[in-house]
Amino acid sequence: MDFFFRNSSKGVAELERKLPRSPLAPLSPQRRSNSWNSPDSTYMNRSLSIRTGKGNSSSSSPTHRKGFSFASLRGSIQPELSRRLYRLIKSTNNLISAHETAGKERDTIARELSEWGEQAQDDAVSDISDKVGVILSELGAQEDSYAHNLDDARGILKVIRNTEKSVQPSRDNKGKIADEIQKLKLKEPQSTKLVVLEQELVRAEAENLVAEAQLSNITRKKLKEAYDAEFIAVIERAEKQIILAKHGQRLLSLLDDSPMTPGDAYRVYENGPAARQVLNDAEDDLKSWETNRGHGSVENEVTGHGTGGGISHGAPHDDASKANMEALKLTSRHLRRPTPGICRSCNRKLKQQLARSYTSTSQPDIYDVVCVGGGPAGLSLLAALKANPTTAGLRLALVEAQDLSKLRSWALPLDRFSNRCSSLTPSSANFLNKIGAWSHIQRDRVQPYHEMQVWDGVSDARIEFDWAPGSAPNGKTIAYMIENLNLTSGLLKRIDELSGIAIFDSARVENITLGEETEELDFREWPIVHLGEGKQLAARLLVGADGANSPVRTFAGIDSKGWDYGRHGVVATLELDGNGWAGDETKIAYQRFLPTGPIAMLPMPGNYSTLVWSTTPANAALLKSLPAKDFIALVNAAFRLSPVDLQFMHTMSSGHEDELSWRLQHTRFEPQAVPQKVIGVQEGTVASFPLKMRHADTYIGERVALVGDAAHTTHPLAGQGLNQGQGDVESLAKTIDYAVSHGQDIGTRMSLESYNSERYVANHVLLGVIDKLHKLYSVESGPLIPLRSWGLSAVNAMGPLKGFFMQQAAVTAVENIMAPSSGRRAPSAAELEQRNTIGINKETVTNTVSDAYPDNYANEEHAWDKEDFRRTFKIQFHQNDQFEAQFSLIGIDASVANAFRRIMIAEIPSLAIETVFVNNNTSVIQDEVLAHRLGLIPFTGGKKGLREFMGFWRKPGPEEDAYATTFDTNTVSLKLAAKCTRNKDAPKDATDPKVLYNNAHVYARDIVFEPLGGQAKWFSGEDTIRPVNPDILIAKMRPGQEIDIEMHMHKGFGWDHSKYSPVATASYRLMPKITILRPVLGADAEKFANCFIPGVIGLEKVTRQEAKTKGSGYEGHEGELKAVVKDPMRDTVSREVHRHPEFEGKVKLGRRKDHFIFSVESAGQWDSDEIFLESVKTLKKKCGILRPQVTNMVQTF
Repeated sequence: MDFFFRNSSKGVAELERKLPRSPLAPLSPQRRSNSWNSPDSTYMNRSLSIRTGKGNSSSSSPTHRKGFSFASLRGSIQPELSRRLYRLIKSTNNLISAHETAGKERDTIARELSEWGEQAQDDAVSDISDKVGVILSELGAQEDSYAHNLDDARGILKVIRNTEKSVQPSRDNKGKIADEIQKLKLKEPQSTKLVVLEQELVRAEAENLVAEAQLSNITRKKLKEAYDAEFIAVIERAEKQIILAKHGQRLLSLLDDSPMTPGDAYRVYENGPAARQVLNDAEDDLKSWETNRGHGSVENEVTGHGTGGGISHGAPHDDASKANMEALKLTSRHLRRPTPGICRSCNRKLKQQLARSYTSTSQPDIYDVVCVGGGPAGLSLLAALKANPTTAGLRLALVEAQDLSKLRSWALPLDRFSNRCSSLTPSSANFLNKIGAWSHIQRDRVQPYHEMQVWDGVSDARIEFDWAPGSAPNGKTIAYMIENLNLTSGLLKRIDELSGIAIFDSARVENITLGEETEELDFREWPIVHLGEGKQLAARLLVGADGANSPVRTFAGIDSKGWDYGRHGVVATLELDGNGWAGDETKIAYQRFLPTGPIAMLPMPGNYSTLVWSTTPANAALLKSLPAKDFIALVNAAFRLSPVDLQFMHTMSSGHEDELSWRLQHTRFEPQAVPQKVIGVQEGTVASFPLKMRHADTYIGERVALVGDAAHTTHPLAGQGLNQGQGDVESLAKTIDYAVSHGQDIGTRMSLESYNSERYVANHVLLGVIDKLHKLYSVESGPLIPLRSWGLSAVNAMGPLKGFFMQQAAVTAVENIMAPSSGRRAPSAAELEQRNTIGINKETVTNTVSDAYPDNYANEEHAWDKEDFRRTFKIQFHQNDQFEAQFSLIGIDASVANAFRRIMIAEIPSLAIETVFVNNNTSVIQDEVLAHRLGLIPFTGGKKGLREFMGFWRKPGPEEDAYATTFDTNTVSLKLAAKCTRNKDAPKDATDPKVLYNNAHVYARDIVFEPLGGQAKWFSGEDTIRPVNPDILIAKMRPGQEIDIEMHMHKGFGWDHSKYSPVATASYRLMPKITILRPVLGADAEKFANCFIPGVIGLEKVTRQEAKTKGSGYEGHEGELKAVVKDPMRDTVSREVHRHPEFEGKVKLGRRKDHFIFSVESAGQWDSDEIFLESVKTLKKKCGILRPQVTNMVQTF
């Protein structure tokens, strides 16, 4: 009875019956007669289908199996269909491997034939066998080329599979809603929710219908493409093999095989030049071959007259070539696409070129950073990267749809302003100054403002933002008002000044795709930006600064969630009756919260202001349609009249100016509490835009980053949209700088994670606050009115709190907020050393608990400081062999050290035997024990293959086939077959079983790796999968005993089972600290040294200088031996020294809390230092996940 032993992840032995492998059924006599001997033998299959029961009405057994049709793309059979397509692709992969193997075998045969002929004592045989070997080698190359073409066809089929996956969510959604409706009809048939669900079902069915139609179209198209490519490959392979075979026959015809009589001399071989000419002809014929992609009939193809066949009539062919063609009976259709030569020295190059021949794209221009979008965010990012010496060497490119030459020369008179303006905080202005752009901005068009008046339009509660004397970090300025075009023009001038940035303006992005693999580079994970006229840009990092409808975000598959506010923002440039109440020295911004939305008037140079009025779409349409005098009247009314009066004026179609004059006579207000009267509006500046809130799910993808409006859009009430974008840019530039300076790939998600974690939470909090403010002030009545009024008045009355809010808005750097507060002292070095040392005493261990947490010591700052950590953290390697390393981590906490240890043990993947199929085991070792031993044998192989090619295996589901999830990319097959027999040649007096018997001992080296699919490419030669130690003993056997087993290896983690752990040991200990307080001399010194392990304490003679130094304790002991600390790292806990009274008070033992000595021994798949580096990467990923969660928790509570 055969069993296979399955070694589960929990180490529990599980025996299951192994199903017998039934051989393929032979062809029945009836079928053989039908196929070969009947008059209908021209048909490939009498039933016209290879599917069960298809086309064969005489079948005795009915079948209910459904055929593959487009109707089967819907409904419950979809999972089964998906599995079948998966198996189809997998089977094609096996076919590809078979042809690759056939090509290799052909090449081996060719080489052996040539080497055999070289040894023959016959010149004719030697030369012809060598030339025939070349032909055979080329036949093998054709098999390899055919395998690559099949791989192309398989890739096209994968498009169907991937599209099918994208359709599945819409199917699941439709099914989920339908199930909810059925449940609700049973439980609550009168529920009003049924109507909503049925409407959702209609929408879901509509979405699914579109997806199904798309899938159907893609399936038809890609099925045709895939097998059209395969049939063309078949034709190419067959026709080229015919060419080679005919020339091979010509070679053989040059070998004289007439009989020789004994004693005759070998005939002189004179056909060497003719044989070389045959190879040249074969090469020429292959070079002239072209594929025929026409769809003519088979008859036309055979006769060479199909559409698209043949060669150019103008192609040169000499008479010798024509004669060769006639001799070979080759038509012109055999002379088509060129291929390289077929000499053996070029055979490897030929295969490489054939492997690449199917890629037919033009080479894209390669850039480190490609930024799509030439707005303030995109331009400032490129300027920041180019201005930074660390990143100045990067290749940068800008793609912008507009003509930037107009922006470079942008200029308006000083009494004309653009209606699109932004409020720039001092921190954003400092960033622009840092990158050198601020000096290029037209400063006479920039207006700083120093105070802001904000009040509730319903209750008139007010808050006044202005700096108290001496409290402003940037003078008196709260923010700067700047035209967006002024900022953009200044940034362009700075970029022109820096030079070295490729600018593609007036260029529309036609598409963004992933690249392809080329001979020089693998672009399969690189975004390729397709511009007009075939221009392509390959980006190591693609930055989307392309606005709210970002094509880059769409390409990355990043969703953006949010909602429309049902409001429009009306903008205009206004002329005031004066330069402001306080003149040019103190400019004031005003904002009033109305029930329909806030209205803000922000100062511009001179007596001009910019207006942003958030209101309903109907009101916005009215405002844009009014003549200038009525528009001005409504703006003045919005800052002065009650919401009720203002609402009435919105219902009027004309006469607003007179209505305002009458109502102002009956309205009490403080003139200097509102803006000066508007007396004019610049022509053509009144416009509106819809207001919405959007936030991307993430700001990064693989080789993609989003900044500005591509990542988030918000309500303009806080004027933070541009500042958020500049914050994104500053953070991303800093992230890229760090990646470049540390040798990282700037496009990987890991390199970009710090940008995402830093900016996402900050923006999310701000977006949430602005959204809540909008909703809070949209309420016209109820208990919220007095509460919000009280809150606004309370903050206005509390100076320090108001100052704090202003600091948040105007802070020049994040570090300022986190800087240590004044009035706190720093502990001395001695205090820190004492706190950082664990005491090893005679009976006790003291100071073991960490105490570096806030407020543990009075008046000290214990907040974590990055720069301090960077200064004190160190890594020192003491030993770095391939499989064993010892290193120190200095300046970290025990929790971090333990995290590294646990990651090294349990979270770095490795390959181990998971499943053992026992065909036969008659040894004394039980199946379960044998399988357990095998599972613990460490294996190794090509590092690149183990880490890049091999993935993780998934256990099949209950309805899946046992091998549905088993592929060459996740399973390694091994075999062990050993049988013990008697050694007939053993000496009679031998007693050693290894001499008496064959295979008496079975070792790990007896395990044979059987490559599957693409594994032969990754694991061959020195990279083959093999045991780390070939001499591991598996079993001992005696004559007649046998072990015949097959094994499957999978990749796993140590947290699942210890066999997957990449380390034999990974441990750490604290750095010992030995302090000799008083001299230990003479015999005591030798005794003292013996209390420690050798090498820790050394013995030295007291020098003359020490003996002369007063108070040293060595006075008068010149030349005597003294004990000194030589190598404390060798020490274990040597408390022996505390047991001797003569050493009491002379020595102090301890351990450093922040110095961890790691000992790592690799199991063999990873080098020991690589294990530590992988643990760093893993911990960094974990921190990247944890950081935004902690930040969000802190912000929430």
